[in-house]
Amino acid sequence: VLLSANVWRPSLEPSRRLRLKKGGVFWLFDKLSRPLGYFPSKTLRMGPCAESYPYISDLYRTWTEDQWTSRDGQIDFTKGMSTVSAPVLSVIGQGDDLMAHPVGAKNWFDAIDSDNAEFWLAREGRYGLSFNPDHMSLVTDPSARPLWESIERWMRKALGVS
Repeated sequence: VLLSANVWRPSLEPSRRLRLKKGGVFWLFDKLSRPLGYFPSKTLRMGPCAESYPYISDLYRTWTEDQWTSRDGQIDFTKGMSTVSAPVLSVIGQGDDLMAHPVGAKNWFDAIDSDNAEFWLAREGRYGLSFNPDHMSLVTDPSARPLWESIERWMRKALGVS
């Protein structure tokens, strides 16, 4: 089960506005992280812990090269997604306007070429939700409990557990 998961690549984002915004975010992340050796997420109130510069650097490289590969370029992770045969459920919040924007996240997810892969767009009126969850409220807002229960049912079915 993937929650708010995706990889930022320009070719997956059809919106010019979002491509510019995402490119600017990565540029800023890189410039702040390089001298410190980490991105100060907690200090900037953008997450619970600092992110290492090598991690930020990999994300920035993926964006600038428009390829999701290992640091040495030997492993193409996007190509590897086509070999996934296990059941996969990706859940994205309709209110996520940047981190896992629904369109870009769906374009990334589509590289999983499997009949066992499902993409859910969690939004008001679906999966028992009374709101459009964003990147984090999908997993942190207690009002999302009906969605979590739907995910549990999906997992039980996928695993053949009653």
